[in-house]
Amino acid sequence: MSQQSADATSDWQPAQPGEQRSPCPALNSLANHGHIPRSGIATRAQLVSAMVNRLGLATALADKLAQAALEKFGRPGEANEQVLHLQDLCQHGKLEHDASLTRQDAHAGDNAKVDAGLVEQLLALSKNGQTLTLDDLAVAHQIRMQQSAQGGHQVPPKAGFVGTVEASLLFCVLSRGEGVSIADAREFLLSERVPHGLQGQDITLAQVARHAITIAVKGNLPLCDSARRAKEALKK
Repeated sequence: MSQQSADATSDWQPAQPGEQRSPCPALNSLANHGHIPRSGIATRAQLVSAMVNRLGLATALADKLAQAALEKFGRPGEANEQVLHLQDLCQHGKLEHDASLTRQDAHAGDNAKVDAGLVEQLLALSKNGQTLTLDDLAVAHQIRMQQSAQGGHQVPPKAGFVGTVEASLLFCVLSRGEGVSIADAREFLLSERVPHGLQGQDITLAQVARHAITIAVKGNLPLCDSARRAKEALKK
């Protein structure tokens, strides 16, 4: 896959009245840049092309993600071609889930709009103050799982699984070496922009699965530093 052009992120603008957005910062970023239609209504081909060319996913993985979304939310578009309406992703318990790193739970607040406080909570967990590593994301995921469970709320196991996959995807897409820079993470998650200069990576399902397992293990095994850090952070 070719590298992104230097001006691939220069046409950003926030959603305008009548344009749809979702709980997913990646899809929102793609729409904000016009890599998928700014309306927030996209075909499978448009979704796959944008995820491959702008986020660095391998075609097979991008196609799987697009297919999964359309199977749950697809609507007839022109010539009966299925399209995805980004706002449909806000439906709780399908792909949207509790314990998001950047959104409030549906039962507690707005599950579609980015929560700046949650983004800053995530960024503050960087151990070195410069990047987010898999260890840091494991801490963040555990903290959000525990926060979501406060007050006796039952967090579905599916939320934990999907949360680790999303954290892994975030790492795979934005990492430049050993971690995700704080600046890139803030731009992507808070402003919903694709950071400038991301390189083509051909991210595969196997890579995402491997990092998701690492995040789950590091966050849940008591002997791991990530689990200890999460426990200490929740005491504050």
